[in-house]
Amino acid sequence: MKQNAYGFTIVELLIVIVVIGILATISFVSYRGVQEMAYNTKIIANVKNYQQALEIYRGTNDQYPQTTPELNGDRISVVCLGSGYKNGSCGRISGTDVYEDLALASALREVMGGGDIVNDRDLPSGPEAFVGAVYGNDITDASQTGYSYARTIQYALHGANADCKLPGAWSYRLSDSPAVTACEIVLEGLEL
Repeated sequence: MKQNAYGFTIVELLIVIVVIGILATISFVSYRGVQEMAYNTKIIANVKNYQQALEIYRGTNDQYPQTTPELNGDRISVVCLGSGYKNGSCGRISGTDVYEDLALASALREVMGGGDIVNDRDLPSGPEAFVGAVYGNDITDASQTGYSYARTIQYALHGANADCKLPGAWSYRLSDSPAVTACEIVLEGLEL
């Protein structure tokens, strides 16, 4: 008596497993790309809001707000944009740990009513690390900006050669692992 065998062969099962694995990988990569684009969009929008607030402050007071390190005479006087960062820190720039600043928050409260953190994810860019964005006086690349020392806004985006998007912003450092683009906006050149 002949019996009909139903089921799949091992080869057929292996092919299905491989196809499922390929589809899962494509889905994961696509999802990660969407997350990174959303992150970049959030950073850019928040930096734009702070840049506008800084320009309004300058228009009202004839100067940009000073940071506490700047008032203390520090050459590198970069601080976090916003408040609410974990441990009050938003990264490391030019070899200096960067913290929230009450003087800046108070100055910007006049024009924006307060300010939340730009973002809360750590994004290393070479020897620097950003969580959100920073503002203040820093050394810049004179060949790119025309100034060797300037008041800046700096932020980092996911992706190699990511578009900094904002007017006047340029990328000044790239990192491959992970792929990160650091962006800088020079607000004004300063004397050394």
